[in-house]
Amino acid sequence: MATTTLLTVKDLENMPELEEGRYELSRGVLIDLEEEGELKRKAIHELVKATVNGICTAYCAGKPFVVFPESDIVLDEDTYRRPDVAIFAKADIARLNSEYLTVVPLIAIEVISPSERASYTSGKVADYFRAGVKEVWQFYPIDSEIVVRTPEKVRIVTMDQVLETPLLPGFSHAASEFFAR
Repeated sequence: MATTTLLTVKDLENMPELEEGRYELSRGVLIDLEEEGELKRKAIHELVKATVNGICTAYCAGKPFVVFPESDIVLDEDTYRRPDVAIFAKADIARLNSEYLTVVPLIAIEVISPSERASYTSGKVADYFRAGVKEVWQFYPIDSEIVVRTPEKVRIVTMDQVLETPLLPGFSHAASEFFAR
């Protein structure tokens, strides 16, 4: 019977042979992003990601929030993930004193490609909520819809609706803005 050796974030730091940007860690299990379809992104994925990042960054300017695009976030000692975009409270970021992001974002944002496995995306959501993320936004470019998840509920925002959240006062954008080409 094969066994899997569970790893910690510290273990990964000591494995320089791993190609940076190709792996995530979930509850000690190493995830190869290429196998999950995460590295097979299409141009539309990158365009939506850039648009989401731009809209969120513009909103956060002068407010007590900060946006980090595609950064490794250590959620606990055996889990780190790389959301496409993450929004943090500036006060939390001010406490950083390591090379890794070790604070939990308020909102983790993922742009979902058709090549990504459902088990991979649902595992990321579970890891985010286990760590204390308040909301997860999943953008589906092919369907032009946004799925907003909290630990308690799921809401779908369609092209004719507005994306809003109580976590970001005054943030209100038509879903169509995120998918404009």
